Amino acid sequence: MNTALIRRSTKLWWRKPGIAFQCQASAVQLFSTGSYASKRRDLQGRIDELVEVQQRDKFHRFLLGLQGRTFDVKHANLPSGLDEKSAELLLRAGFGTFLLHVEARVASLIGEGFYTIGPCGEELVGILGLLSRASDPMALHYRHVSVQLARQLASGRPLDQVILDRARSYVCSQLDPVTGGNHCAIGGTAYDFYVTSTLASQAPPAVGRALATRLAPRLDKSKAKFPRDAVSIVSLGDGSVNNGMFLSALNLSKYAQHRGFKCPVLFVVTNNDICISLKGHGYMKKFASDAGVKLFSAHGDGEDLDQLWGETQSAINFVRSQSKPAMLVLDKLPRRFGHAATDRQGMYLSDDEISNAVESNPLEATCLWALKNGLVSSPELLLSWWTSTQQVVEESFQIASKEPKISDREHIVSCTQAPLVPLPVSSTTKDFYKSDDRSTRKLRKKQPMRVLMNQVFKEALSLNSNCVYVGEDVRHGGYYRVTDEISQLFPERIQDFPPDETSLIGIGMGYAQAGLLPIVEIPYAKYLDCAADMFFESIMTHWCTSGKQTNGMVIRLQGFDKGVFGGNFHTHNSLYLPPGLDVVCYSNGVDYVRGMRHALHQASEAGRIVMSVDSTDLLHRRSLFNDEDTEWLGSYPLDTDENDQFMLDFDTVILYGNPTSPKERSYVSSSTSQHGADVVIFSYGNGIPTSLRAAKSIVESSSKSVCVVDCPTLGVVSKGMRTILENNPDAALVFADVCKPGQNPFAATIMGLQCEGILENFKWQCATAAATYNPLGCTLTFLNEDDIKTAARKIVDFATNFN
Repeated sequence: MNTALIRRSTKLWWRKPGIAFQCQASAVQLFSTGSYASKRRDLQGRIDELVEVQQRDKFHRFLLGLQGRTFDVKHANLPSGLDEKSAELLLRAGFGTFLLHVEARVASLIGEGFYTIGPCGEELVGILGLLSRASDPMALHYRHVSVQLARQLASGRPLDQVILDRARSYVCSQLDPVTGGNHCAIGGTAYDFYVTSTLASQAPPAVGRALATRLAPRLDKSKAKFPRDAVSIVSLGDGSVNNGMFLSALNLSKYAQHRGFKCPVLFVVTNNDICISLKGHGYMKKFASDAGVKLFSAHGDGEDLDQLWGETQSAINFVRSQSKPAMLVLDKLPRRFGHAATDRQGMYLSDDEISNAVESNPLEATCLWALKNGLVSSPELLLSWWTSTQQVVEESFQIASKEPKISDREHIVSCTQAPLVPLPVSSTTKDFYKSDDRSTRKLRKKQPMRVLMNQVFKEALSLNSNCVYVGEDVRHGGYYRVTDEISQLFPERIQDFPPDETSLIGIGMGYAQAGLLPIVEIPYAKYLDCAADMFFESIMTHWCTSGKQTNGMVIRLQGFDKGVFGGNFHTHNSLYLPPGLDVVCYSNGVDYVRGMRHALHQASEAGRIVMSVDSTDLLHRRSLFNDEDTEWLGSYPLDTDENDQFMLDFDTVILYGNPTSPKERSYVSSSTSQHGADVVIFSYGNGIPTSLRAAKSIVESSSKSVCVVDCPTLGVVSKGMRTILENNPDAALVFADVCKPGQNPFAATIMGLQCEGILENFKWQCATAAATYNPLGCTLTFLNEDDIKTAARKIVDFATNFN
C-alpha cells in the first residue's frame, strides 16, 4: 500500500491545460470550470492515487474472488429479526457508506466536494438504523452515515433517492433535505435531529427529548411529536465522551434515573480508540464501566454479527421497556482513512498503524459471515449490490453537482430565524379573566413588577397545556419569588433540575422538539456563560437546517444589572445578541406581561427563541423619584377591552413624553405622533427609571424639552424607534445603555442606524455602565443619572447648567 500518499505534508502543484490543483496534507483543491464528469476524467490519474479509491477497488476484487464459491451454511440460532432482508439492508447501507465516502474524496479532489470526514470502518453501526423504530428521535454523530442509510432504506425509500440526498450534502446543493446547502449533516426525516461538528452537543437535547417522550403526550397528545414509547437515541465517538456537554447529558440522565423520572435515552458510542491524533489508551472501557447507567457492548468488526445485533437489540429493548438511560459501546471499529482528507496521520501514527487501519475492512468479514450463515444466498448477489450501488453513488454526485448552490447573501441571512407570525386578532384572555371574579378584581390593584410577572406565567401555563417551566430553584418560587405558588397549581409543569445551565438549555431544546413550549429560567445572567455552546447551538439550529428544524422556547435570564448583593456574578451587565435570537428587556410589569405573551406566541407558533432579560432592581421597585411615590407599580393588563394593547411586539417602543409624569406614556410603532423634543433619551430595563430621573432633572434645570423612549427589543432598529426619529428630526439623541461598552445592545442599534445613514443629521452620544466589573455592596459601576446628563451636555447647548 502507498502510505506515502497518506503521509504527504508538503505543498505541491500540478498544471494541465485549463486546470490547476493543489495538494496539501493529501487534500487537493481544483480550479476548473468543467463539468463533474469532465473534471473526473481529466484527473483520473490523481483519483487513482487516492487510498480510498485503491481500497474500493481492492474490495471489488475481494467480491470478484468470491464468485463461484459455495459456502457451508451453519444454520446458527440467530437473534430475532436478523434475517435475509435485514442482512441485505445492512450490507447495502454499508456499501453505500463506503462508496459515498470514496466519492466524497474524489469530489473534494476535483473541487466539487467540501466535506471529507470519513465514516469508513463504522459501516456496521447501520444495525442501529434497522433495530430502532422510524419514529424514535435520533441524533447521529457525523461518522454514522450507515445508520441514516439503513434507517431510510428500511422505511422503504428507494436507494437512489437515499444516496442522492446524501450526495447533495457533500457538494452543498440547495436541494439537500437536511441543511439546504448550508452544511453537511445527517438526517432527512422528522425524527432525525441536526448534529453540528461541535463535540457531543447532540447529547443534552437528546436527554431533553427523552424526558419529554412520556411527558408531552400526557400534557397534550395533539401536540406531542413522538410516540409515548419512543426511545431517544444519540450517537457519538469515544473521544466525545470527554466533552463537557456529554458529561452534562450523562449526569442529567443519571439524575433522572435516580429520581425515578422517565428518561428513555440510549447513548451509542463507537470506539475506535483515537480522537483525531490523541490515542484513547483504552480509557473508553474504564469510562463505560464507571458511567452509572446500564451498559451494553459489542464488536463492530464484522466477525460476530449476531452478537452485535443481539446487544444492540437488547439495549434498545431495555431503554424502551424500562424508560431508563443506557449506553451501548461498539468496540473494534477501525478508523480506516484518518479523520478527514486534511488529517496528517503520518505525524502521529506509524506506517504500520496507518496500514493496519486502512486494511481493516469490516465489510469483508460481514460478507463472509452472511454467506456462511445463509443470510445471503450467493456471492453473485453481493457483487450485484456493490456494483449497482457504486453506479448510483457516482451518478448521484454528478446530478447533485449540477444543482443550485447558495449564491447570494440574502438567502443565507433569510435562513437565520423563522419569520414572525402575526399577532392574534383578539385577546386570548377574554374568557380566562372574568370581570366579577375575586381573583380578577385583585389583579386590578397596583402591584410591583414581580407580582405581575408571576401572574403572566400562571396565565401562560393555564392557557397553554403544553407549556413547561424549567429551572434550578423554581418550584419553591425562585430567588426573586417570580414563580411563587405556581408549582402548587401545576405540579408537573414546574420542574427543578440540578444547577447545570448546559442541561437546562438542552432540556429546552429537547422539549421544544418534542412538541412542548418550554420556558427555561437561567438563575443569573452570568450563569449563561456556563451554557454558552448549548445556547448558541440552540439558536443556530434554524439556520443550520435552513429552517427545517426549530427550537421554539423562551429563555428567562434573571439576575441582571444593578444590585448590591452577589457582586458581578449576580449583577452581570453584558449580553449576548447572536443572529437568530430575539432579546427583550422590559422596564415595568405591565409591559413585561404584554411582552411575555408575545414572546410565548412567537416561540409556540413560529418556533423562535426569545430571551427575556430581567433587571433585578426593578422586580420589587415601587417608587421612581422618591421613596414615597408609587410611580413604578402597575395593574395587571387583563386586556378584556378591545382597545387594550394585548401583546407588545418587537417593533413597538414606549414613549414617555413628559418625564415628570411617567404615567403619561404611549405605545409607538409605525403610527405618526409628532413630538418635537430637544433631547430624546433611548433606553431599556433599569435604564428607563434612571433616564426618567435624569430627564426630570434636565427639564427642571433648563428650558429644554426631553422625552424618554423605552426600547425593550435589544440590538435592533425597530419601527417604533424609526418613527420617534422621524418625528424628532432636530433632537439631540442619548442612547443610555445599562451594559458595559463593547458588550452593549445599543452598539448594534447605533451601527444599524449609521449604516442606513439615519444618524447623519443627528447629534448623539451613548452612555453606558463602567468598563469594569461590579463589586459587592455598591452600585458605582452601573449606569446612573449623571452618566446620562453628562452625555446630554456634550451635544446640547443648554442655556443654564443643570444638576
